[in-house]
Amino acid sequence: MKSKLPNQTEDEMQALKRMRNVFQGLLLLAPAVGISWIFGVIIIFCDWKIMEYIYVILNSMQGFFVWLSQCVFSNEVRQAFKKKFASRITQESNTTTVRSVTHNTGRIVVEDM
Repeated sequence: MKSKLPNQTEDEMQALKRMRNVFQGLLLLAPAVGISWIFGVIIIFCDWKIMEYIYVILNSMQGFFVWLSQCVFSNEVRQAFKKKFASRITQESNTTTVRSVTHNTGRIVVEDM
């Protein structure tokens, strides 16, 4: 999707990107959710404790898999975090510069943060 397809508007390209992101999330979540419920069905028919433990562990990890698919693997979220922290780092470096200049001149300056 790097190059623009012929006869595609910007809105259509954005819609295609959103559909691609949803599809990627589904590809990650479907096995994670499906495998845990397969173990859920297995524990109905066999009385093995290990299957119960596997089922509980996989079910408890579903929230983690959702977080991975929707946050960590999402380019949109990563770019937003980079933008947020890049501006914060720039602000902190400017504040540090002001503090060092204030310290070197010996004047007391009240700074708002």
